[in-house]
Amino acid sequence: MKKLSIVFLISVLACFSVYPQAHSQSEIGDSECFKMFIQVGEKKFEQGKYTHAAYLFQAAGSCPDTPKANELGNMVTNSKACAKFLLKADAKYDGKKYEAAIQYYDLILQMNKKDMHCVGRKKVCEDRLTASE
Repeated sequence: MKKLSIVFLISVLACFSVYPQAHSQSEIGDSECFKMFIQVGEKKFEQGKYTHAAYLFQAAGSCPDTPKANELGNMVTNSKACAKFLLKADAKYDGKKYEAAIQYYDLILQMNKKDMHCVGRKKVCEDRLTASE
């Protein structure tokens, strides 16, 4: 069962093109699984790819080397919240409701200051609000 889980997890990574050179359990190893999924999940989170990040954090929980005490629950929750807020923020932006969009972008930026999409969109919203005054 462990080997099947590892093979499945590696397949998921290959789909996301995160570690294309990893094609077998022997290349990754049981002791590296958790760390690898966390690192890749954190990178996806920083890039604003919140759905991918949540999936990777969930996958980390299936690794044989997952520590009993971990923050996976919070990481998944934050990723899903950011994905939800991003949909709402972009919908408000597209509807020219810039003040509401800024509120949602701010919620995301509180959790991920590196989200350049949100930083850029928030700046556009602020500029358009200033121009309309």
